[in-house]
Amino acid sequence: MPEKLSYNKIQLKERPSIRKIAAQFLNDGLLAQLEPFLQYVEENKMPFSLGRCNTYESKYKTKLVFRVEIANGQACTADTYAVKVYTVEASHFREENREAVKKQLNDYLSHLEDGMADYFIRNVAHCRGCGKCKPGTKVEILGQQKTVCSCDICTLKVINPDETDYVMIKKFIDARKNFILQI
Repeated sequence: MPEKLSYNKIQLKERPSIRKIAAQFLNDGLLAQLEPFLQYVEENKMPFSLGRCNTYESKYKTKLVFRVEIANGQACTADTYAVKVYTVEASHFREENREAVKKQLNDYLSHLEDGMADYFIRNVAHCRGCGKCKPGTKVEILGQQKTVCSCDICTLKVINPDETDYVMIKKFIDARKNFILQI
């Protein structure tokens, strides 16, 4: 009897395009919001690869720059997608590296253009209850206390971004690529 494949394994085998998965889970309005960003990604030669279930990522010089999670990844929640842009190279936020990660993130944010740090603080990845850090980790980011996901502490996460959000997301993508060139 053949093995029954999980949804994730089927995706890994079939490698559906991001547009196919978006059409499956997003309404027409969200598809229209996402499409200009996908065109921007293609025009700037930042190819996507399937990272995991419903999650597409783009790398620059082997470093992760951003991800698009459609339908909250494996949760398969209709009419929801998120764009996550990475900042510094911090790993999982653990007690033993708390101060080093906090310093690295705050140094990174303090050198960004006006308004970008505040935007990051408003859109930092909050704990999603995956079990690794639930209910999240308290950290001070540029003087503000935030409860964040320790898996994605250095990640900007925007859910169902609009045109204004995409302006900032593109700035963060440029900042991430510049950061990668410097490390």
